[in-house]
Amino acid sequence: MNALEEYLLVNPGWSHRTQGGFEPLASARGLMFANKQIYEEAIATLFSKNIFSVTNSEEWRLNTPNHMFSEEINKTHMAKIQHLNIGIMSETPHDHHDYQKAVAILKHNMFHIVRDINSAKMNLKSLKVRYFSMYGGEAELMQREIDALLTHPRARPVRIERLNGTNDVLFGADAKRFHVSGFDIGAALEKLNVPVERFRIFGDLPGAVVASVTKKFATAAARAEEEDRKAFKIPAPPAPDPTPLNPTTGQPHNASDFIVDYARRNPHDKSAQKMAREAAHMTIKSPKIMRMLMAPPTREEMERMGRSRAR
Repeated sequence: MNALEEYLLVNPGWSHRTQGGFEPLASARGLMFANKQIYEEAIATLFSKNIFSVTNSEEWRLNTPNHMFSEEINKTHMAKIQHLNIGIMSETPHDHHDYQKAVAILKHNMFHIVRDINSAKMNLKSLKVRYFSMYGGEAELMQREIDALLTHPRARPVRIERLNGTNDVLFGADAKRFHVSGFDIGAALEKLNVPVERFRIFGDLPGAVVASVTKKFATAAARAEEEDRKAFKIPAPPAPDPTPLNPTTGQPHNASDFIVDYARRNPHDKSAQKMAREAAHMTIKSPKIMRMLMAPPTREEMERMGRSRAR
């Protein structure tokens, strides 16, 4: 019976609803109504084997207890969920007039989700949290550089691209405003008090939040990382970045720091002083912007340059 239950009730992809109801249930209604014993076994299979996804979006506000999914689920059934993914999506720019409202909704929803998980007394085998901001993962790649803006007044601004293709230059105040939701997510996850076997957290979050929450679920995080590495044949993590941090900016040393240091040691070199002043205001560019700047010219651009030289 177990093999048949799993065939009918375990969705190999994401669990989601169809017009006829929850997809695995929609294909097994006859089985569910066979008798009470089979119903209980099928429900246990449905909720323990599938991965359930919760979306926290600024587009809606969660208000009903035990209603973190698109439909309300019986609390007893929620307790059987063992695999949960939480996706947080924020597309409102930090300089938008509705940004504070969006931040408040995300914070409210995140604490609502954590309360529902705690209230249901879930015993999670896996929990994954992903924060997807308007920078689409670029802020995650620039985590050290943006983190420095939070604590070092002289940190260099960071230039980063939004999903819509426009560029932002982040200064200290911008980074603090952008990371408000990140710190709210961390504060909510710190309130989680159910067992978690495997835990992962990703996204455009402050490094302090990732470190703090990962420490809370230290054993679960290490187990998840090791299993992912084996399952997807990921090589062992690289050694920590050996690039030392500039104590003045809190960011990795780079060519601009060399120019500034040279000017400091050669105060009478006017050319070096001018270059140092310019270098101090140069932005640190995200990988996406660097790829765009360093991309080789297209064929059309080469032909256009050739025609220009010919004239």
